[in-house]
Amino acid sequence: MFICDQAVQIYGGYGYTKAYPVEQLMRDCKIATIWEGTNGIQAMDLLGRKLKMNQGKAFLDFMKEIQKCIDHAKTIQKLKALVNPVENALTRLSDTANHLGAIILLPGFKTAFAYAHPLLEVVGDVSMAWMHLWRAAVALPKLETIAGSSSPEVILEKADKNKEVAFYDGLLKTAEYFIQSMLPVTMGKMDAIMAANSSLVDMHQKSFGG
Repeated sequence: MFICDQAVQIYGGYGYTKAYPVEQLMRDCKIATIWEGTNGIQAMDLLGRKLKMNQGKAFLDFMKEIQKCIDHAKTIQKLKALVNPVENALTRLSDTANHLGAIILLPGFKTAFAYAHPLLEVVGDVSMAWMHLWRAAVALPKLETIAGSSSPEVILEKADKNKEVAFYDGLLKTAEYFIQSMLPVTMGKMDAIMAANSSLVDMHQKSFGG
C-alpha cells in the first residue's frame, strides 16, 4: 500500500483520478487494512490475545524463528552491518511486547491498547527486516558465485548484462536500504511505545472537540 500511495504522490493530483491506473491500485490495496477486521481490531487482537496465546509460546516461537535467521546470517561476515541492527530490533521488540503485556494487567490497561496499532506496525517492520536479512543471506553467496567477484565495481558492471547478477544485487541493496534506513525509524517507534504516554487516555472526551 505504501508503494501505491507513493505512486499517487508521484502523479500528483492526476494520480487521484481514474485517468491513471494508480488510483485503482491504491483502492485495491486499501482493502487489506479493513478486510476481516480493521487494522485497529487486528492490533488489539495481537496485543490482547496473540501475544498471550499458549502462555506466550506462539510469540516466543516467532521470535526464535527470526533468531535462527540472524544466527545463520552471522556466519556470513559481509552481512555484519545488516545482522546487528536486526538483532537489536528483535531484542527491542521482545522488551516492547513484554512491557505492553505488563501494562495490560494494571488498572491503566487502556494505555497499552492506545499503543496496540504502533505495536502492530513494529511487528510488521521487524518481520520485514527478518525477510530482507533472510534473502540477503541467500543472495550474497549466489551473487559472488555468478559475478565471480565480490567487488562492487565488477558487480555493477556485470549487472548491466546479466539478469541474475542484477537480481541478486537488487535483493542485497533492498535489504541494506530497509535495514539501515527504515529499521532505525522502527526503533524510534518502539522507544515511543516503551514510554507509554497516557495523554490520549487521560484527556477528557470533550477535549477532542477542539
